[in-house]
Amino acid sequence: MKSARPLLGAPLETRQALAQAGGNAVSQARKLLNFCLTLLRQFHQDRCLGVAASLSYTTLLSLVPLLAVMFSVLAAFPVFDTVVEKLQDFIFRNFVPASGEMIQSYFEGFTEQARRLTGPGIFFLVVVALMLMHSIDEAVNDIWRVRTQRSWPAKFVVYWAVLTLGPLLLAVSIAVTSFLVSLPVVSNINGAMEGVRSWTWSLMPFLSTLVALALLYVLVPNRRIRLRHGLGGAVVAALLFELAKHGFTLYVSNVQTYATIYGALAVIPLFLVWIYVSWAVVLLGAELSYCLTLYQERARPGDAHVPLAPLVAAYRIVGHLWRSQQRGETLSEERLMRLEPDLGREGLVPVMEALEREKYVLMVSEGEWVLLRDTGEITLADLYNAMQHTIAGMPGLPGRQDPWNRELLEILHDAEEALNDRLRIPLKQLYQSSETKLKAPT
Repeated sequence: MKSARPLLGAPLETRQALAQAGGNAVSQARKLLNFCLTLLRQFHQDRCLGVAASLSYTTLLSLVPLLAVMFSVLAAFPVFDTVVEKLQDFIFRNFVPASGEMIQSYFEGFTEQARRLTGPGIFFLVVVALMLMHSIDEAVNDIWRVRTQRSWPAKFVVYWAVLTLGPLLLAVSIAVTSFLVSLPVVSNINGAMEGVRSWTWSLMPFLSTLVALALLYVLVPNRRIRLRHGLGGAVVAALLFELAKHGFTLYVSNVQTYATIYGALAVIPLFLVWIYVSWAVVLLGAELSYCLTLYQERARPGDAHVPLAPLVAAYRIVGHLWRSQQRGETLSEERLMRLEPDLGREGLVPVMEALEREKYVLMVSEGEWVLLRDTGEITLADLYNAMQHTIAGMPGLPGRQDPWNRELLEILHDAEEALNDRLRIPLKQLYQSSETKLKAPT
């Protein structure tokens, strides 16, 4: 009670400021909790653990071909002969915990055998490596609700760039770092600088993971992703990856269950479990990037809004596309959400899917939409049916032979017909009428 007396005697402005600060803290904590719950809900709804399991098996089958192709690219450049071994050590030491050395020895043998393959065998390796990249591409695009995929030529260019440029960039970074460390100016620095150098090397795996994940989250989805959202997901995923790596190493070192059951073969299930954990972390980071976008779209003044009904949303979206078509422009999803702030991405995606399914709209590039049909040929009834509206859920009404339901169905059917007749108005007529009234002097 004594500690509360100075506060009670404080000026009114001070007490109001403290109360406001406390209220803001509670509000921010509530928002953070809601964000975390949304993230977990999205992670569950997108079946990310199941996708991680699928990617784990695909990775296990594709990892040897992938490494064989990547190291073959480096082998084509004699300047990187001394770097290849360092690159292998860097990958397995820092990204495969516990049994990394044993796994590395296995994979070195596998890749050495793979390099001796002839033309058809090499082609098969490339195809299997591309299959893994295609699976990753589909998983990330599903999280971002992207339904229009890149064309196969565009995909091939992206995948091939990753297979060729990825190892080259890693090799260049390691070569440059090794060169700088070997300089006499750096080598002669005393022990104080040695600690800084050691700390820099220990930070390299985290930075490599961060850059790789940021590129994955920003470049792979077939739509525009803000860099800060991709980086946000990448930072959290990279931190979780480091925690998972240390936790997995601690578990394997102290719990001998797998070694007792499998003996010398324990490295195989352990490696598979680690791949699964890694993919779960990667997909969680992708979901975080997606949720950051959703959060930004919702965090506006007047947040407590009523979502647009699908028919109203479709009518307004087609209207915006009609206006942009008259100007010879396309409309991005971000622009549509700015024009319709009450819609949000969760409301926009199903409406665009329905309009695309009926061939009313088309995505021409990353998130850019255009009209496919003249609005003079599309009626309000068409939109009503495209959004799968029915009066009182008529198609799902049970017991059609029941006398009560039969009478109700007849009335609802007549009402449905009357409503469709009333809605058979071309959209262009409605839009032009609204434009005329808007321009008319009051």
